[in-house]
Amino acid sequence: MRLNRSLLLAAIIAIGATGWIVSGQFANGARTDSEATATAGSEAKAPELTSVRIRESVSEPYRSAVVVAGRTAASRHIELKAQILGKVVKIGATEGAPVTGGETIIRFDPEDREAKRQMAKARIEQRETEFTAADKLANKGFQAKTQRAATYADLQEAKADLAEIEEEIRRLAIKAPFDAILDDIQVELGDVVQSGDPVATLYDLDPILVVAQVSEQERVKLAVGRPGAARLLDGTQLTGTIRYITAAADPQTRTFKVELEVPNPGMQIEQGITAGMVLPLPEILAHKLSAGIFTLNDDGQLGVMIVGEGGIVRFRTVTVVDSDADWAYVTGLPDRVKLISVGQEFVSDGEKVRAVPEAIVGTPEAKAS
Repeated sequence: MRLNRSLLLAAIIAIGATGWIVSGQFANGARTDSEATATAGSEAKAPELTSVRIRESVSEPYRSAVVVAGRTAASRHIELKAQILGKVVKIGATEGAPVTGGETIIRFDPEDREAKRQMAKARIEQRETEFTAADKLANKGFQAKTQRAATYADLQEAKADLAEIEEEIRRLAIKAPFDAILDDIQVELGDVVQSGDPVATLYDLDPILVVAQVSEQERVKLAVGRPGAARLLDGTQLTGTIRYITAAADPQTRTFKVELEVPNPGMQIEQGITAGMVLPLPEILAHKLSAGIFTLNDDGQLGVMIVGEGGIVRFRTVTVVDSDADWAYVTGLPDRVKLISVGQEFVSDGEKVRAVPEAIVGTPEAKAS
């Protein structure tokens, strides 16, 4: 009886030990599976997005200008020349002084031209009488019509001689063709000049021109009739309109000449003065960006990084229309755009980022995000 009770106790102990061992193995297995699941979850966690700072930019109306150095020039100038052989007997104007259109500048000795004119007039009267008589006789059949034709030809020749003499008399006086400044007189009293010899130079300074050379890129932005301005070295401000732009570039400099026409009443502004020309361009919509926001793509194109839909980075090329040391006005972007202002060097086109607006940088909201 005692033996049986001892066997029963040993069996119970053996069963308990076996259960304890088995339960430990199950616990270890469960713990291992949990740890594996946690590790797998950690490995599957998405990588952290790069943070960039963004600034919203809105386009605004902007009017740039072409600014070039130029000089003043006469709107017209002419070199007066003698049209007959003659001796200078009068100089009717002073060098550097204004003259009015029709004013006599140089007069030549008429010599015997007035006597020749009177003779030509008398000859015309004679030829008219002869033609009248021949015409009557021819009409009555007493004279051949060829004789009438001959007297008519003589009459026309006499008239031509008178016209030639009167033209010579008219050319005795060299007159200003328009209001101008008499810049130079090239003859003296008593000089005998040949037909074609220069005698004086005139410059029309009202209006006056401001002339400059512009590049090929600037040329396409300009048009005749648009307003412009100029500033002289003494601070005088001038305003006018573009009168002329050359159609062909200078073969040496590859630039185009532009003429700005400016009113100059009294012709107070002289020719050849240095002037800075400012030619405003049509108003456009542009973004004003700080110089540090720009970057280059792999092809060396200038542009900016923006954040588009879904936080995706996009590179956008831009065209600089005006700039200084700190700012630049550019086109080529939408009217409203989110620019990457900090971190653009560390992201690439097509990458998804975490965008933090500049307005909340340093605030509790930014730290929380």
